[in-house]
Amino acid sequence: MKQTILNTTSDLATRVSRSFDISVSQHADLEKECEAIGEQPGVVEVSATSDRTQLLVTYDVRETRAKVIQEVVSSAGLAAPTSFWRRMRISWLSSLDENRRDNAAHRPACCSKPPPGTGVKHHH
Repeated sequence: MKQTILNTTSDLATRVSRSFDISVSQHADLEKECEAIGEQPGVVEVSATSDRTQLLVTYDVRETRAKVIQEVVSSAGLAAPTSFWRRMRISWLSSLDENRRDNAAHRPACCSKPPPGTGVKHHH
């Protein structure tokens, strides 16, 4: 099952794909939950593995991050493991998301022009 949301503002530099562990009963409507998660801001694509143990989520780090996705997954009734290592992994992924977002927003200075704030004026 796959839910795709078209997001024309997203580009590959800020798009990431992450897996999120889930625990779901056999009778749960996983497709419906994937659709709900796919409607979240920044989410581009959501799919579940065939064994129903993971969600594969592609999202834009400018609009959301792993910690928010994990909260949405949990609130959708897809009980996520809460062990120490799982919490550490989500924190680490969120840090990676922030770094990617910051790097994508960075605009490098021209090599012949001093960076702003140095007090040196550039002459043409």
